[in-house]
Amino acid sequence: MSDPRPEENSRPVSCWFLLLPFCSALLYVLCYVCMRQLAETRVNPFVIVGIREGITAIGGAAVFVFLLAGKKAALPKMKYVLAFLCSSIALQLVGNIVQQKSLEVIGMGISTATCWTGQLLWTPVFGWFLLREKLTLRLTCSLIFAFAALLFLTAGTQMQSGAETVERMETGMCSLAVVYVFLTVLAGFLMATSNCVVRWMNQGGVSPFFAVMFLPGVGGVLLLGWELAAHGMASFYALSSADYFYTILAGLTNMTAFIALTFSLRYLDAVRVCVIMISQLALAPTAGCLLFGETMNGLILTGIVLVVTGILISTGDAKQSGNTKQAEAADQMETETL
Repeated sequence: MSDPRPEENSRPVSCWFLLLPFCSALLYVLCYVCMRQLAETRVNPFVIVGIREGITAIGGAAVFVFLLAGKKAALPKMKYVLAFLCSSIALQLVGNIVQQKSLEVIGMGISTATCWTGQLLWTPVFGWFLLREKLTLRLTCSLIFAFAALLFLTAGTQMQSGAETVERMETGMCSLAVVYVFLTVLAGFLMATSNCVVRWMNQGGVSPFFAVMFLPGVGGVLLLGWELAAHGMASFYALSSADYFYTILAGLTNMTAFIALTFSLRYLDAVRVCVIMISQLALAPTAGCLLFGETMNGLILTGIVLVVTGILISTGDAKQSGNTKQAEAADQMETETL
């Protein structure tokens, strides 16, 4: 199924490419903040996730059609479309819905940490199977730091929300919370698979904007179509103006974050992108402190330090992957961006 893995180029990766996954992580945290607000009002997850994904797909489609009309992009081969279709359906119908529901059941901190546990476990395995990417010593150390950060951040978050956890246990929600912990790990597996498929398509020369259009587009069509068929417009009328505001804002931040993530997967190894993207675990509690009045504790601060350390280690030996054609494509992308 996999294409031949291009040999490593000795030219170091531009700082521009290393910043892309970090910018994506920051934008995803802003998206999660919006989705958390929506989770507190317990709105229908099929509707808000469907609208969010639809906005992302429309943005990607606009750029892809423009590139296609100018003959700067081409339609992908059928093998890429089929692979993306399978990963998209699994991610949208299971991964995104589970993640949104988990914000209500287990909270933003634990949901983010367990989801990233799944991604950190699966990305190296699937990256090797599909992309033939090997773990360097630095990347292995980065993963170790990332797992350590997950332990500290999860413990710190549980300490922070101890009263809420006791309330869940008293109301019989403890077993449901455990179920959602495992489900969010599964969601992390699906997200890692999707990212590796995006990387594989990029290696095959597929335009990144096709991924931005296709993956969320599948979700928007399936989720909104299902909701319309089952309940008509009732769920849409039930949303308040504030709900629509946060949903649209989530869609815009999700679209920009996904574009940055897709381009980073074009020029960086999937594992390296995963490690840098885990900066979300440092940004999420910071956002919670600034926006929701959540308190910091020593465990969370230690986890943040470990996240930053792992990212610095992972970028120390960064090499640009690809042959001469890929290097030229990178230069062309920079020129088009400017």
